[in-house]
Amino acid sequence: MRNAIYTYTEPFVADILIFHDNFFLGNSCIVSSMGDYLGQIAIQILLRTISYYYIRREARNGLFCLQLTDFHAGHLFVDKDRNIICFIDYK
Repeated sequence: MRNAIYTYTEPFVADILIFHDNFFLGNSCIVSSMGDYLGQIAIQILLRTISYYYIRREARNGLFCLQLTDFHAGHLFVDKDRNIICFIDYK
């Protein structure tokens, strides 16, 4: 959800899976054949099945850490003491 603040891990994971489902359903051109379709559906089912096994119990309710997958020095703004004051991600 665009304006959601997640306080638990499970709703976040569920929304990410829904996002991927909606992307798949809304973009018919990403499937090239029946075999490709079946493979992509199998991957979605597998992700739904195993996703909760990889969430550590002690981390389900926070503290959460931000993991930047597109980290680049050009996205950071720092002050004169080299403290990060802003992070911009253009995606």
